[in-house]
Amino acid sequence: MFVWNTGPMEGEPAPITTLEQVADAAAKAQSVAIKVVDNKQYWPDPFPPGPFAGTMLVELDRSEAAQILRRLRGLTPGKQKRCHSPRYSLTMTGPDLAECEISFCFDCNNGRTRVEDSPGWITFDAMSHAASELLRHIKKFDPERREEPEWWVD
Repeated sequence: MFVWNTGPMEGEPAPITTLEQVADAAAKAQSVAIKVVDNKQYWPDPFPPGPFAGTMLVELDRSEAAQILRRLRGLTPGKQKRCHSPRYSLTMTGPDLAECEISFCFDCNNGRTRVEDSPGWITFDAMSHAASELLRHIKKFDPERREEPEWWVD
């Protein structure tokens, strides 16, 4: 029997569901890692517990992490579509931050979030300057995806 997740249980961290919460997490983060997401993990269970499956690309140094976090804080709201086929996820950690992970789909304007095992969703404008700069910065660590799509024109 399927049961909807109605929110965190007592003592569990609250899920991230707004861009303001993303900005708050980014402000608390001291380390950031980038992963290529394995999209097969989403079926049949859209919220498997634990970290998102995938291949770690890089754990960023302080300077690179600061640039990624600045771009995260600059994301703007967007209209959500329904595909969610992310290529990348970011994992943020810090002494005042429970492990937080966000997988980004730049095709459908949404991100799937995880704070420990509490899932959530955010929406953002993937065509905004902040989102395009975030994706451009992430891509430089991905040897398979350095090219820019044709529509990626400033």
